[in-house]
Amino acid sequence: MDKIIETPMTWGGRIHLCADDFGLNAAVDEGILDLVHLGRLTAVSCMAGGVEITRDIPRLLAAVSDAPRPVQIGLHVTLTEYTTLGPIRGLAPECALPGIGTVMRQAYLRRLDVPAIRMEIDRQMACLSALMGRVPDFVDGHQHVHLLPGIRDAVAASWKDWSVRPGWVRYCGAPERDLARLPSAQFKSRVLSLMSRAAAPSHDEAGMVTNPRFFGVTEFSPEVPFGPRMRRWLSLANSGESGALIMCHPGRASVPAAGDPPDPIHLHRPQELAYLASEAFLTDLAETGVAARFGL
Repeated sequence: MDKIIETPMTWGGRIHLCADDFGLNAAVDEGILDLVHLGRLTAVSCMAGGVEITRDIPRLLAAVSDAPRPVQIGLHVTLTEYTTLGPIRGLAPECALPGIGTVMRQAYLRRLDVPAIRMEIDRQMACLSALMGRVPDFVDGHQHVHLLPGIRDAVAASWKDWSVRPGWVRYCGAPERDLARLPSAQFKSRVLSLMSRAAAPSHDEAGMVTNPRFFGVTEFSPEVPFGPRMRRWLSLANSGESGALIMCHPGRASVPAAGDPPDPIHLHRPQELAYLASEAFLTDLAETGVAARFGL
C-alpha cells in the first residue's frame, strides 16, 4: 500500500475526546457510532483484530464523513486479553493473548520477543490500513501496552515504516499538579505517567507527535456516576494552555452472548454513552470552558 501524507492532529491548545475499543463487539461499535453522529468525539481507536471490525469500519468511515466535527481514526494495538492476527513467539504462539500482568512482567524482565511483536503490530497496521484505504491517523495501545519496554520500540519502528507523515502516539501522562486533583485512579495515573516518560525517547526518535496531557483513567465501576468524573477531567484539561486528550469507553448495553469476546467493563460502557450523548455533557463543556477548545 502506498504511503499517504496527511496532516496529523494538532494540539495547539485543543482538547480531544477519543473513544477506545471500536471493533470489539456490536454493542461497543453502535455506541461509538452514536457519538460520532452526534459530534461528541474527535477520535476513535480501533482494534484491528476485533470481531466486528470488518463489518463496522465502512460504517465508521461513513459516519466520520458525515459527522458535524472532524474525527480521526487510529490503531488500538492489541497485545492483551484477546486474539492476535498471527502467532507471536513466546507470548501468543496459538494467537490467544495473556492478560496485562503477564505482558508487563515479560516486558520489564526483557523476555518479550520484540521482532515477533513487531510482526504482529505490522499485521494489525496492515489490516486496519486495508480496511480504511489509508494508514491510521494515530496509534495507541489496549491497556496502554504501547508504553511497555520493547513494545514501545516496536510501535515506533512500525510507524516509521508505514507512514511518511508525523503521526501521533498516545501519551498517557499528566503533570503532578493534575495527578493530585484527579477524581479517581490516581495511583494508576501516576504509573502511566512514569511509563509515558520512559517511552518518550522511542516515540521522539520516530518523529511521532504526542498529546500534551492525558485524562480519563478510571476503575470502570458501574456504581460510580461517570458525569462528575468527566466534568473534573474537563476542568483539568482546560486549566492549561497546552491542550489534552481524554479517553473514554462508551458502548450500548448488552448481554454477552456465547462466542463473544470477553468485555470486563461491559456494565460500565452504557453509563459513559448515556452521559456523552446527553445535554449534560454539552453543559459541562460550556461551564468548564472547554467548548471553544473542543475539536480540530
